[in-house]
Amino acid sequence: MSAARYLTVVAATAALCFALVWGWVATAPLAYLDPEYPAWLAKIELLQSCDLGEVVVVGDSRAAVGILPALLPVKTTNLAVGGGHSVEAYEAVRRALACPAPPRRVIVSLVPEHFMAPDLFWERSVRFGFMDGPALADLRGTEARLGDPSLDQPKRDDGLTPAVRATLFRWRFPTLYVDSLLKSGGFLRLAQNRRTLAAVLAARGQYFWFLAISSGSKYIELAGDEVDHRL
Repeated sequence: MSAARYLTVVAATAALCFALVWGWVATAPLAYLDPEYPAWLAKIELLQSCDLGEVVVVGDSRAAVGILPALLPVKTTNLAVGGGHSVEAYEAVRRALACPAPPRRVIVSLVPEHFMAPDLFWERSVRFGFMDGPALADLRGTEARLGDPSLDQPKRDDGLTPAVRATLFRWRFPTLYVDSLLKSGGFLRLAQNRRTLAAVLAARGQYFWFLAISSGSKYIELAGDEVDHRL
């Protein structure tokens, strides 16, 4: 085999492998994304279906855990998310009010610092698809008008511009998901993430951050990759 043909075969094989990984990353996020993802996906699906009821709750993890729609006298949907800030609350309310039968009341529950500085905007809100292309475009316009670049960079600077990073997340470019792929073995989170998604949908968006099983040392947790799993 000539050197040119060998290099062609190697390049074609590498391109095919990359395409297969990209296809998996783009189509099967439940298989590899961290345990917080299905809870966010449940909120996205509830918003897309416009099955919200009379009351919508938005906010951070305290509201996501502490407000149980099943215990309220009217149909309620809990759209609060772990690490949620005013940006995510605004986006959830904006989508909810665009529904054919919008909620009559909105409960906003945020700690003071969640009105001031971003937390996991790129790491969750964008990475998980909660802030989609139109929402990010609207946000960039608001940033330009206010002269506020506080949402431009993730916690770990990757050297990308916000527009390029947003595009790569929208396409689910594989290199942005290597950490999750490695920690999940590529597919080992699928069964648990499916169960979590079903449970959060059944609870109309409410979910527990930590859920004790039998003692203070054993937990099912949804806090994400940065927290140790103890089962």
